[in-house]
Amino acid sequence: LEPSSTNLVVNSNASFITNGTSISYNNITSPDGTQNGFKVQSTTTGTAVFVRTDNISFTDPVTFSAFVKYGNNQWLQFLDSNSSSHYFNFDVQNGVFGTSAGGTTNLKAVEFANGWYRVSGTFTGVSASASFRIYVNDRTDAAYGSAVSSAIGQYFYAFGWQVENLAFRTSYIPTAGTT
Repeated sequence: LEPSSTNLVVNSNASFITNGTSISYNNITSPDGTQNGFKVQSTTTGTAVFVRTDNISFTDPVTFSAFVKYGNNQWLQFLDSNSSSHYFNFDVQNGVFGTSAGGTTNLKAVEFANGWYRVSGTFTGVSASASFRIYVNDRTDAAYGSAVSSAIGQYFYAFGWQVENLAFRTSYIPTAGTT
């Protein structure tokens, strides 16, 4: 029912790079029923507070998805670090999308048990190498990256990051050390 696909994120639940955040791995039960979800918490106040993947080479189009759950931070911003036309804001408390950029399409949020959402968006118009990021955000209409701000102690939960060279997301493909 789905085409074959590859998750370009080498570790879908570990080894993320932080900026102004801390990560507590295996902190919460994820949608797969095991204690392998993780908590991302802001450790600073400012505009560049995020968690990200290593750089990933991709071709146009590319779809970024992740499971997220509300902690005490309502808004998140998903983006790739290469293009300001690749971002969208998501209200993880209410399961709705805020603003997004012109090169971002196919936004989708599917609700799972216990407040988890699988959130995805497709980025078009650029083939590049970039990191894929989720910013701790404080509003629905924040512009790309640098306009996003947070306060110390804001947090959310995440699980199952996936980046695919497709115009849509497929089922979750877990990775642990290789694509």
